[in-house]
Amino acid sequence: MVGKRGRQGFREMAAARRTSLLRFGLEAEKRSYLSQAIETYQYLLNQYPDSEEGRRAKLRLRELGSASQGQRPETYGQSGLQGNRRS
Repeated sequence: MVGKRGRQGFREMAAARRTSLLRFGLEAEKRSYLSQAIETYQYLLNQYPDSEEGRRAKLRLRELGSASQGQRPETYGQSGLQGNRRS
């Protein structure tokens, strides 16, 4: 049986993983590695659909999808995704 402290640690690890994956996707997108970015966003959306990172990944996938249809995508800064950046 996992105690309170163990569950808390697991939640923190999961949150750190989600944040790390989102940052990886954003960085891949910034460097024009779009297939890597899309795969990362899809993974986030499938594994963590109700999380903030899952919602942001969904937004980025929409933006990248509209870009592939000839529309100009917003940068992730314009979409309000800079909220997780640390100064």
